[in-house]
Amino acid sequence: MASKSKNRITLAEAEAMSRRDKRKIIIMSVGAVVILGAFLYAKLAEKNKIGDDVGSEVPIAAQEDQPVPASLRKLSEEDRAPLAKVRDDTEESRALPYGPAVQLALDYSNFWTPQHYDESPTRDLTPSVIAELDADSDAFRLLPFRARGVVGGLRERNREGASYAEYHGQIELEDGGWAAFIVVTPPESSKVANGDFVMLEGLFVQRYRFEGDAGWIEAPLICGKNLVRSAPRTTMTADSPTPLVDALTDDRVGEIGERPWAAEFELMAKAKVEDDGIDWATVPELNTETINAILADGDAFRGKPFRMPVSINLDTRSLRVDENSSRLDRITESWIANQSWKSASPAIKISLPEDRPELGDRYGEARYLEAELIFLRTFVFESESGSPGRAPWFVARKLEPFQPVPDPWPQRLMWGMMGITSLLVILIWALLRRDKAQSERLQADLVRRRRARRERSAAGTTPAPSGGDATGG
Repeated sequence: MASKSKNRITLAEAEAMSRRDKRKIIIMSVGAVVILGAFLYAKLAEKNKIGDDVGSEVPIAAQEDQPVPASLRKLSEEDRAPLAKVRDDTEESRALPYGPAVQLALDYSNFWTPQHYDESPTRDLTPSVIAELDADSDAFRLLPFRARGVVGGLRERNREGASYAEYHGQIELEDGGWAAFIVVTPPESSKVANGDFVMLEGLFVQRYRFEGDAGWIEAPLICGKNLVRSAPRTTMTADSPTPLVDALTDDRVGEIGERPWAAEFELMAKAKVEDDGIDWATVPELNTETINAILADGDAFRGKPFRMPVSINLDTRSLRVDENSSRLDRITESWIANQSWKSASPAIKISLPEDRPELGDRYGEARYLEAELIFLRTFVFESESGSPGRAPWFVARKLEPFQPVPDPWPQRLMWGMMGITSLLVILIWALLRRDKAQSERLQADLVRRRRARRERSAAGTTPAPSGGDATGG
């Protein structure tokens, strides 16, 4: 009996063991949740880290757009009153510009920036657009237009009532027709002279009539801030030469040159040719060998096509460009890396002659890109870490996101682990409820037994009732 009493577990010991078991189960459950969380975090970090190992070796965010300009002040009806007095329906009324309307247009155009013209419905002056202006000039007064062509007749005039000197002239438009203009910036400040190809952005005032070499010429009058040097539109075919690209040389470390915009736009115009005669399925693919060969001798590959396999988008952004022969307002620039490239350059740079802001989603739909490229040059840059680097620079004919077929197993594993964790939580909850119920039953049973023992003990010690002897005496 003594040995049995020694092995019997008391209530206090049972409760202590129950608490220890609960702690073990809770610790194991927390551990399972922590492991699941660590797994998910590691997968997410791995997804976001791709490409970051070379990110510090390229000048990410080297190009930034100009700040967004302030909104233009809206002209009141009183401000616009001079426009209602413009008369240009007769030859005599078109011979002289209406001074108050010209002054209003010049004052107002001083607040316009190139970005304002980009964000407004600025139309290029073409023969069809000029025909619209001739048909209903009142509907277009003080609206923005753009003219490109050869400038002539430059002269300074101090018009009576003018607030500042004015510079008048005409532009023979590249698409046919003429435009007359008045600007407030001296042409020599813009390095513009008669015979130069220029671009003018300004506001339409009225139909105008001036005398040219071959007689009187009808043209819209545009008032703006300044003339900008430009170049005739580049028209390319598959066989067109690219003399500016052919004349390029590669940068060497310590000899960083200026960006060759003219050659870059020339190659962009060539890249935009639809029927380029290139069998892109057979051109060389960019890999370690080809990139190292380009870095070693760029002249041998200048203007040559390459296919870029599916690669990692390190950084892509839309960039506003100055006036150019390709007639581009914005281009897209990218830095691309590939984990299989073990070349002397950590990445390549790409210029795309399109505005593709959606390619900037480098952690989403545009995480992977593939491209058809034409080699421009090798250039030297300063990386974010401060060290110099060399990278091949390409112009893209096509740059598109690649959507890989997702592997279902990681997601299935994740859902499986989440299911197991949920089952463990439910099991722990059920076990704790069962233990609590058993503990309550055990305690109630012990209380009942203790009470029963007390009742039996009390019954055994109760004295017998007193009474007479057996004889009744």
